[in-house]
Amino acid sequence: MISTGFWIVYGTLVALITGLAALTLYVAQSAIKKSFIRQEEALASLLAEQEQHLRKEITATLELSMDQRLSALEARMDDIINRLERARQAAKAKVDPRA
Repeated sequence: MISTGFWIVYGTLVALITGLAALTLYVAQSAIKKSFIRQEEALASLLAEQEQHLRKEITATLELSMDQRLSALEARMDDIINRLERARQAAKAKVDPRA
């Protein structure tokens, strides 16, 4: 028959092993959680940088197209002014043949 001392030692060993396993799982879970938090922070930072970069690109594109529109309007105004000047000179030539 197995003595009481054996059961005490056996129970103590089982309790220690179970406690070590639980502690190991807790430490691993804590490390994984910290790792996920760090990865989430890094991803949030990367997304913020990408958003800022895209905003700059969109703003530059909008400003470029505004500049292009302004240039087109300026060219159109110059064309209208030139036509008006030619029409004025043609009208002046009709009224005053010496001009």
